[in-house]
This record gives sequence, C-alpha cells and structure tokens, in this order.
Amino acid sequence: MYTLRYLFNAWKARQTQSLAYLLFVTLMSQAALGQTNIFIDFGGTEGNGAGASPLPWVTIDSLTQDEPVDLAEGITLTPLDDGFTPNNPAPPNEDAEYDSIIVPQEARNDYLYKNVDAAGTEARMRIDGLPAGSYRITVFEGRTSDASQSAKIWTGEEPVSENTGDFAGKSASVLVTVTAGEPLWYKHLEDNSGGISGMLIRQQSAPKFNSLQIDFGGTEGNGAGASPSPWVTLEILNQDETVDLGGGISLTALDDGFTPNNPAPPNEDAEYDGFIVPQEARNDYFYKNVDAAGTEARMRIDGLPAGVYNVTVFEGRTTDAGQVAKIWAAGEDEPAAENTGSFAGGSATVTITLGAGESLWYKHLEDNSGGVSGMIVRRVSSAVEAPIQVDFGGTEGNGAGASPVPWITIDSLDQDEVVELGGGVTMTALDDGFTPNNPAPPGESAIYDGILVPVEARDDYLYKNVDAAGTEARLRIDGLKAGTYNVTVFEGRTSDVNQVAKIWVGSDEPSDENTGSFAGGSATVEISIGDGETLWYKHLEDNSGGISGMIIRQTDADDSQAFLAGAFGSAGGFSALISGAGSVDAGTVSAILDGQVIDVSAEKDGDAIRVAYAVDDMPLPPESIHDLEMSWNQGGSTQSQSTTFSVGLYSLVSPDVALSDVDTSTGGFLLRVVQSEEGLANNTALREQHLRGEVGGDNIADDWQSDNYVWTVDLINMDQNEGPAGEFFDRADGSSRDVFDEYIPGIPGLTDSTDNITAEIKTVVNIPSAGLYSFGFNSDDGFRTSIGNDAADSLIVGEFNGGRGASTTSFDVYFQKPGNYAMRTIWYEGGGGANFEWFTNEPAKALLNDRDNGGLETYAYESSFAASVTSVEPGGGARGVDPEANISVRIEDESGSVDQDSVSLLLDGVETGAQISKDNGVTSVVIDRSGQLWQPNQVVTASLEYTVDGDTRNVSWSWKVGDYLILPAAGYRTDLGTGQDQGFTMRVHQLAGIRANSTPEVEAQLRGERGDNLADPLGGVESSDPNRPGVIFDVDGVINFDQDGAAAGVFRDLGDGSLIDRSDDYIPGIPGLEEGTDNIGAEILSYIEFPEAGFYRMIFNSDDGFRVTLGHEASPDAIQLGVFSGGRGAADTVFGFAVVKAGLYPMRAIWYEGGGGANLEWSSTDLSTRVLINDPEGGLKSYRARTGDVDTEEETSGAISSIELSDGSVVIAFEGILKSSSAVGGPYEAVAGATSPYSVAPEGESHFFIAE
Repeated sequence: MYTLRYLFNAWKARQTQSLAYLLFVTLMSQAALGQTNIFIDFGGTEGNGAGASPLPWVTIDSLTQDEPVDLAEGITLTPLDDGFTPNNPAPPNEDAEYDSIIVPQEARNDYLYKNVDAAGTEARMRIDGLPAGSYRITVFEGRTSDASQSAKIWTGEEPVSENTGDFAGKSASVLVTVTAGEPLWYKHLEDNSGGISGMLIRQQSAPKFNSLQIDFGGTEGNGAGASPSPWVTLEILNQDETVDLGGGISLTALDDGFTPNNPAPPNEDAEYDGFIVPQEARNDYFYKNVDAAGTEARMRIDGLPAGVYNVTVFEGRTTDAGQVAKIWAAGEDEPAAENTGSFAGGSATVTITLGAGESLWYKHLEDNSGGVSGMIVRRVSSAVEAPIQVDFGGTEGNGAGASPVPWITIDSLDQDEVVELGGGVTMTALDDGFTPNNPAPPGESAIYDGILVPVEARDDYLYKNVDAAGTEARLRIDGLKAGTYNVTVFEGRTSDVNQVAKIWVGSDEPSDENTGSFAGGSATVEISIGDGETLWYKHLEDNSGGISGMIIRQTDADDSQAFLAGAFGSAGGFSALISGAGSVDAGTVSAILDGQVIDVSAEKDGDAIRVAYAVDDMPLPPESIHDLEMSWNQGGSTQSQSTTFSVGLYSLVSPDVALSDVDTSTGGFLLRVVQSEEGLANNTALREQHLRGEVGGDNIADDWQSDNYVWTVDLINMDQNEGPAGEFFDRADGSSRDVFDEYIPGIPGLTDSTDNITAEIKTVVNIPSAGLYSFGFNSDDGFRTSIGNDAADSLIVGEFNGGRGASTTSFDVYFQKPGNYAMRTIWYEGGGGANFEWFTNEPAKALLNDRDNGGLETYAYESSFAASVTSVEPGGGARGVDPEANISVRIEDESGSVDQDSVSLLLDGVETGAQISKDNGVTSVVIDRSGQLWQPNQVVTASLEYTVDGDTRNVSWSWKVGDYLILPAAGYRTDLGTGQDQGFTMRVHQLAGIRANSTPEVEAQLRGERGDNLADPLGGVESSDPNRPGVIFDVDGVINFDQDGAAAGVFRDLGDGSLIDRSDDYIPGIPGLEEGTDNIGAEILSYIEFPEAGFYRMIFNSDDGFRVTLGHEASPDAIQLGVFSGGRGAADTVFGFAVVKAGLYPMRAIWYEGGGGANLEWSSTDLSTRVLINDPEGGLKSYRARTGDVDTEEETSGAISSIELSDGSVVIAFEGILKSSSAVGGPYEAVAGATSPYSVAPEGESHFFIAE
C-alpha cells in the first residue's frame, strides 16, 4: 500500500521524473523482500548513444572486450569474444512496458551492436555475482526498422540454438535458474542489423532458507577433517568473535571459546533429522576452552529468518557417558534446566520458534568429557504464529500456581465466557464451565511437542463443573490463522488411570475420542484450519482428573524447495536423501555420478525421498570422493543440487583366494595360545615373533585338553576371568549380544599368570553373497586380522597395534564373490585385563559362527601346503608403512622343500638384491633398505617366486607407505657446520588467569593478548618486544623439564648410564612470581642440524600440548611437523619427516600447560634408541644462531618413474641423473650418456639403478 500511495501522490504532484523513476520505489520494496532486480540501458550519452536512462537504470555507453562493468553491489557484466558499440537509427521515441516494467525511451532509442558486426559472428556477455534464485531475463531492441533480432540466454549448458525468439522492435523473456556462484550468460548473434537496447534481470524467487549444517572441528588442531559442502566447518571458536556462516547468518561464541578434540571417533556416517551426517562431522567435537565440569558457555546464531526450526545437536564420541545442553529462541526464556536430553554418541532435536530478527541460543553445559560435534538448524515451517501455551489452573481455588510467560494461565472457565488468548485468538467454554484441582501432582516439568512445560502447568488441572462420568463439554477456539497445527493436551496428575478427549476442526467432529490417553502425560493431534474455521476440544468427563494444559502450535509446511540432504557412500554404491520433498514425484528423480548418468531407485518416505544406487560390477574405490548431482521436478520446474560423498576405508578381497575344497564338518575356530613368563610389549610384529618362538622363552600356557596348544572352539568371545568384557556378554536380554564369555583356553598358565599372552586364531568363513561386510574385533590389548591362505597372499583387513582396555576396532571388507575364505587373527595381551571377541556389525550384529543369531558360518579348518609363507613384513594391505622399512619373508617347509636357488623377491618389478638363506627348513628372504625412502603414500608391490619340488609359485602383495613431510630447503636450510652457540632459545610466559589448552589460545598468550606475564625473570632476560612478551632464557643443554624438577615423561634419573638416564630440570621461570606452576606457555627456537639425508623421527613428550613447525615465524600457516592441541598427562607424540639435503633447519616449538602437572621433552628416535635433541651422546645438535647463506632454490631430486620390459630389454624412465651399481648398497656412478627412457639388456651380472 505504501508503494501505491507513493506512486499516486507523485503522479498528482507531476514529478518531472519518468515513470521508470517512479518505479524505483517499487523496486526498493522488492529489494526489501530479498529480490534482485537490475535494469540495463545499452547505449548512453557517448558516441551514437541516445542518452542515459534515469535511476534505477544502469546505463552502459559501450563495452570493451574482457573489461567487467559494475552493475550493482558485487554483480558485474563482462563482454567476451568482442566488444560492443552504440548506435541509434530508427528510434521509437517513446516509452514501453516490458515484463511489467516501464522502459524509458532513453533505453529504447539506441542499442549496442558487436564491434565486428559481420553477420553470423557471435559474442558473449557473462554476468557474475547474482544471488541464487530463479530469474526472468528480458531483452529488447527499440529500432523500428530491424527485421529480426534473436539471442541465447542460459545458465549451465549453452542451448544449441537461439532461445529468445525474435525481439526486434519489441522484447523477449527467458526464465533461468541461477545456483550459488553460477554465471548468467547472454550470447549476441550478430546479423549486421540492429542489436540489443537493454536487459531486465528480475529475480522471480530466491531459494528459501532450508537448513544450516555446522561441523564443529575441521582440519586444524585435533579436528578430524572438514565436512563436504554444504556443511560449514568451523576449526575453532574464539570468545566474542563472530563467524560468518553464509547467507547473512552468523555464530558468536559468548562466555568462553571452544576447542576441537577427537577421542573415540565413530568413523562412520549417521542420519539425524533427515540429514546424512558425514563421519568428518561426527569424528571430532568442540569442548569449552575452560573445560571444568559445571561451567557454561553460550553460542548465539543470528540472521535466521522467522519460522519454526528443528535444532539438532550431536556428539560422535563413542565413549562419552552423557552430554546435554540448552537450546532456546530469543523470544523465550532460557530453560531452567537442560532440554536436549543426552546426545552423547547420538543426537537430540529441540523444536523452537523464531520471530523476525530473533536469535537462536545454544548453551554448552561442560562436564569435562566430550562436547558437541555439530549442529543442524532445519526450518520445518515458515514464519508462523508463536505457539499458544495454556495452563489450565492458576493461583485461585485449588490451582497450583501460574506458569511463567509466555504461558497463559486460566484460573477457571465459566460457561459461555470468552477468554482472550492474545493475537485475536479466543477460547470459549460451552455446555459447562471448568474448575481447578490439584491432587497427585508430578512436581516436575516435562517436554511436550518440543516445548518445555513448567511444573506449575502440570501440577493442577481443570475438570468439568458437573463432573459426572460420561458427561461432556466443549472448548471453542476462534481466531487461529489458516494453517496446520499440532494441538497437544496434557494432564499432570500421576494417579489418573485414563484421560481422553476429542479434537477437531469445523463440523468434522470424530465419532470417538481421537487423542488416546494423556493421563499423566500428553497427546498430540495434527489438524488443518482454513480461514475463519474453529478449533474444537471436547472434554469427556470420567469423574477423575482433567486437562492440565493445551499447546496449539502452528506447523505450516514451508514453501521452500526440496533439498538434497546428503549421501552415504560405500563400496557398493550410495544412498541419498532429498528432504522437504512432499510435492516431488519420486519418479522424476535422476542422478549424475562423477559426470556419468546413472540409474537410481527413488522411494517416498514421508516428505523425504530416499535414493539408492548399487554398482554393477567393481565397487567404488576405498577412501574415494565422488561428485553427485541429483535432479527432480517440483512445481513444474526441474531442480538440481550437488553434493559430494566419500567412501570409507575397506579392504577388497580377490576371489582368487577363495578355497574350493573345505572340510565343513567341524564348525568354529582353531585357537593356538602361547604365554611368556617374560614381559612382552604390545606390538604386533613382536607378537608374531612370539608365536614363532623367537622371543618370550618357553610357552607357559596350560595345554590341558589341547592338541599341542591348539583348541577347537565354537565362538571367539573370551575373557581371562569369564567376566562381562567387550560387547558380547551375559546380558540376560535374549539379544544377539547376550552371549556368555568363556575362559581363554590355557589361561591362567602354569604359573597362574593371566598376562603376556599371544593367540593365533584360524578359521574359514563362509561368505554367502558378494558385497560389503563390516567386522569387529574387541580386544584387550591388540590384534591383527588378515584374509588369505598364507602370509604372502593375505590381506591385512583390521588391526590395533598397541595396548588398550576392552575396545572395538571395526573394519569393512568387500568380497567380490561368495565363497569360503581363510581368515586369521593374532591377538595379544600384556598386563591387566585380557579379552577378545570376533564378530560382524553388518549384515548382522553377531559373533562369527553364532548361527542362531545370524552369525557367519565358520569352519575349524586349515589348508595344508608343501611349503607356506608364514610371515611377510610389510604385509599385504598394510597402511602407514615406514618409508624406510626393510622387507622380510619367511617360508617354512611342510610336506615339500623350497629350492633356495629358486627364490627371488622383486619390489615393483625390480630386482633389489634380496639376501636369501635357509636353515632347518625355514627360508628367509630379507631386503635391507637402509638409507632409502619410498615416497609419501606410495603403493609398493612385492613379487615373490619360489619352487617346491618342481612346482613354482608366483605371488604378489602390496602395501601403502605412510604420508610424511619432506622438509623444503629453499628459504630454510644452511650448510652443515654453520651452527653457532649450541642450545635453544626459550621464551616463557605465565598467566594469572585460566586460558584454554589449545594451540591458538597459547599463541595468543605468547603475543601478549591474554594477560600480563608472571614468569620469574631470574636467570633470563625480560623480552623488550611488546609482541613477544615473556622471559627469554638460553638453554645450553636439552629440553627435559618438569615444573618440580621431578621425574616425568620418559627421560629421568635412572642411574644406569643409558641415553634415557637424564635428570629432569625445572622449567625456566617457573614457579612464577606468584609461586604458580599453571597456565604456562613457552616458545623454543633452534637451528637443528641434520647430518645426512634420510628420514627422521622426533618425539615430543608433553603435559599438556605442543606444536613444532619449520621456521621461526609464529604463523598458523607455518609448515607443521608435529602437534598435540589440548590437555593431557605426560605423553608422547611421534612425528616424522624426510630431509633430502643435509644441513641446518630452523625449528620452532611451542609448549603449554593449563593446570596440574607440567613437563616437556624433545627427543629423536631411530626406533631402536631414543635420545634428547642436543644430547652430546648422539643427539641431533641444536644451535641458537647460524651463519652462511640460506638456500634459495630447491635441489631437483631425480626419480625413476617406471621400469618396463620391451623387446627383451629393460626400459627405465627417469628424471635427473641415472646411476648404476653392481651392488644394491653402491657405490653408484652415473651412466654415461643416459637419457630417459634408457634401455639395457638383462645380461651378465646384476645391475642396480637409481636416479638423483
């Protein structure tokens, strides 16, 4: 109305502006509604232009090729392929109306034509920066003498031919949909006559807000990785710092900041409130910086449009006992207590109503365990009326008290008396009145239909005045706006047996009660109200109890478009979810996977559509990421949205290892147990040696009822005390996990010990159909599971290498064909508890061979060989392999004998000088790779060949090298011998107050942004740099400090003269000036000398956190070598990197501590020995200064890229300088005149090649 009055009054006042100017008010009104409208006049005051159009038109005099023109805030037009020039013959000299817009004659009287105006030529215009939405694009030409003018207008894929039709002397409109970040295209089809006079870009609709998905924890610190789009990943939250979430929505952390952590991740996707939540979001979480139990901190989300929302919070951590929070809208009071219920390991959803401009609030209730992994904010209906919440019974009579605002408390109801409920809504009691009462009150609040119901509302009720059983009385509610509503009624009285009612609209009274009993609880009925219709409630009196309250909550479905809510990926395909799809025909759904059109199935599930795709043949690769575009028809137009999904890690088992002849007469497993009187480390390789009798001494397990320490058992569900350990135990609930634990055979051993046990489990598992199977192994301590017939053709599919309490490792395996597959697990335990379980998670949660509960059938069977490979290192399928690992193979004679001379072992098809020996029927093959490195993430294939009694076997297996960093030399390195002033420079800063144990917070402390320094300057020098406050100390020795100078960490006073025998020193500057030993941050600068090229491992032992980076700059973008961000007791973090060029490299370490203990150690290791950096007895040297020139260019390193056989010759492709030697250990000399590819005949003695 304002716009119309303005236009009318302006017209009466005979304003001099044209109608187009008057239209400006209308445009501003549209802009206020979020619409984008741009009007372009091609041709202005220059050249042959006919004049500039009035505001709000954008007049463009001419267009120069590749020069963008600003159209509006952030929106540009760029001509491509050619420029455009103005002209003005045969002008119409009058205004016109196109697409309901008055176009001034200034816009129509000229036009732009293509500079090179030969007929048949083309030139494009690209318009960038338009907000997502649907648009009507109108082009027009005013020239009255032009015979024809057409063009192409599009987004996405260019149309094959013109799609405007003829707009010569008139206009043409095309509808397009612009997605976020997508350009709009116009192609001018030059005909050497006329051109384009102008363009109207009018947004028809903007995408409605559907949802906001937040991943708390990303790639930094202890985050577990960023979630794919459209998830918004937050690395950290700093107090009072506003984070942009996109679309004008922001999040601000108040009261404290939040830090990421990632213990006990679930490592799998989940579905919460109709969204697929990726594992990256579930595998980490935010905890409050000051994480003392009982503390609180808020998050405020601003910018959400008005409406009703489901707010879902979730925590992935699998070991958390409880996690709760408060969620509310700014228009509501903060809940008195948590209102989520526990979402530890799962999710919780709270429904709230936001008014225009209101904030959404989340309050984190810190319990010093776990946190919040993410949040989904989903609008379930558009801007609706706030719920009407009625408390029947207040302060009068037998009422129990009035409920707080926004509740409306009604003390009693008189017949035919109208009660105002607000907003024009009224309630009238008909047939009888109602009186309050309050026997048997519950005395506590509750949550009904997502709304917190206070105790005052539940502790009393209204009953019908004439309360004879069987009588009835109605409540009439008028004035509700049209829409869909949840009507919830409740009764608090705890002693009532039954309470029912009728709820309906208009004249459609149900024949019987339709609430079900809400005695002591609640009932909700969904109804739809048209304009002017009445909502009815009929009280069915039973002479006991009554109605305590009513909630009338509008739940109108939003008019927003359906949206793609994510996709689960697996080896066998994917499943996707389209939410808000009530008006979408599932038959219109189509999909494009990685650029290829695929056939999918789509089925309706309420207002969602579930889409599934199964691969035809080969599974999707493990750890692969895929692009998915889905389209569907809604409202007569095609909608398309894209997402990505990842396929988790799984092992692909070749059908070649399936056994064709298996004795299935005996079900179960073959279990061999060995026990040592010596203490054995929890390490898989060491325990394989234990099984072979190479370590641990005599077997002290009790061999009672065994066949040489081998037992045949039905199930793998064992505990040293028959106790309820792991996931399967005596639950007494009849579930598939209700399985009693058995004693471990042979344990306790002959010495009554239950420690230092290693077991080997062999079985054949029947896989009934091809596909993905999820296995689990629960162990205290470690295990490794492999599939195959001996070590050479086996694939490692699951492993935990180390010690732990009873915990599960899940692992997925894809079998390409059904069949019988040999599986082997090694399990081991050091001290304390001892248990192990072997089961499947999918297709059924059941122990292997628990056939009554759907467990896969297994057979106690082992194939026999003439000779078998009993161990290989690294094993097939191993991941994270050390880049300089040696290779070892062990072949044991059984019924036949290995010909030692027939044995060969190649790496990636290349002879590598394997050392082969045979002793007492055991053939050993070893490749010593000292000083040689595989590339990060390199996949290496070993090929073994040997002959047994004339039969030759060829077998191959592969492993993947771990990812690691290669230190760059340019900008960092100086030559060996350039170090000066041996030791470290250490800056210590201490705070009086508490700050979070996180890397960003301590960096802020070290910049002086968290408070003054309290570290004691005795022995040091106060820093004069205001940006680097604290006390600077020269540390001449090693980094081995404890706040009390006590034995902490690994290095300590042992008195044995070993490299570990190093006394702890006090932390410089600590205790501080106020005698405190908490809230410390330190920076350690050094130049560390690496004497030769190779792979180096460092260990930082800390209580609490640390970060080591290359260079001395305090930058979050510095090259990170190692980090632990958070709090912990004294513990190791091991990190490795490669040095290609020996020399001195600058390194910076920060260390910090919050409360309790405080220690730090910085050392290196070669896996056999460990030594502190700068220890004179073999430690890497550290210096405070250096001389010499810093490298400015990287030294180009050579590499052999491929080795192939061609025409009887070996062809080597390489970069750099090719060198050869007759021995694998060198020396190597350059091959004269060698260029890539280089051919050599495989004749004579062995030759080895490298490229440098």
